[in-house]
Amino acid sequence: MICANNGREFSRQDFYSLCRSASSAKQRGQTIGYRGIGFKSVVGVASCVHLFSGELKATFSREITQTCLGIHTPTPLVRIPHTLSLDQNETVLETIQQLEKSGYTTIFVLGGLDVDRVQDEFDQFDADYLLFLRHIREAVLTGEKARSYRCERNRLDKNNCEITISGPDRRSAWHINNFSKCDLAFSLSDGKPVPLNSASAITHAFLPTLESTGFGVRINADFSTDPSRTRIIFDEATLTCINDAAEAIAEKISKIVLSPMQTTACWLVSRQA
Repeated sequence: MICANNGREFSRQDFYSLCRSASSAKQRGQTIGYRGIGFKSVVGVASCVHLFSGELKATFSREITQTCLGIHTPTPLVRIPHTLSLDQNETVLETIQQLEKSGYTTIFVLGGLDVDRVQDEFDQFDADYLLFLRHIREAVLTGEKARSYRCERNRLDKNNCEITISGPDRRSAWHINNFSKCDLAFSLSDGKPVPLNSASAITHAFLPTLESTGFGVRINADFSTDPSRTRIIFDEATLTCINDAAEAIAEKISKIVLSPMQTTACWLVSRQA
């Protein structure tokens, strides 16, 4: 699989960031991608990755790393870069040269794909993946059977919006409240908030994780995750996000308690109790 873009070429710092978890210097909203999570995601589906970006050429390979270290124990894929390891006779080089001539500046070649793992990623895709991806309106997955997912956003004010997500098998509605650096997503039924069960009340790091929020809502923030994107790492950035989420929930509870007429979200308090 070949992935290419026509953005700026990798700097030395960009290259170092590839080899470290959640160390990207990108600023959210200013570039595509954030914190290097996209690149770390390939570790589960590829056995080697070749990188071309301007004068930079490198290979990431568990096999080469094990040979260099003289060991056969499991080694990380993306932590240790090596000199480009592609035979000059490889047909993929012709494709790379054509892409470079067409103006593509950074090219990744994912080798040794685990087809079953890739298929699992497609099978696990859910409409709710679009919930906090603010700039994506539609996702179309094409395989043995095409699937289309759409997300319609209605901005109510600076901090609130309503979202309708539709997929092949269901349709869902949400009210999202933005609080500083986190988002609270309330599931809606007939325009009113309803509590989510524990399996659905999950934490998002823009994409859903396997971590429960402990409340009947979904919480999204810039949490740090492991390479699988499914488990949250409790580093300083995550703790900051947790504090922000706690303040958001506390503010909601305070409004409910201090405003008796606002009963639509009382389940938030009773559920946690």
